[in-house]
Amino acid sequence: LSKMKGRIFKVLCEDKGRLKDNSLCGRADNNIMVEFEDNGKIKFGDFVNIEITDSKGYVCLGKVI
Repeated sequence: LSKMKGRIFKVLCEDKGRLKDNSLCGRADNNIMVEFEDNGKIKFGDFVNIEITDSKGYVCLGKVI
């Protein structure tokens, strides 16, 4: 997953995040789980462009761009 750092993926927002408070999670188009900060505008079912910033276990961490 460390190879993903810096790449941008379209992520389907599916649920609340588990690693951080005030985060959401979803799956990228390559089926990788991504957790990202909730900006208050994203709803479950929305597609969001996320830049991967780090990874933790089997989950990539990212930011909304």
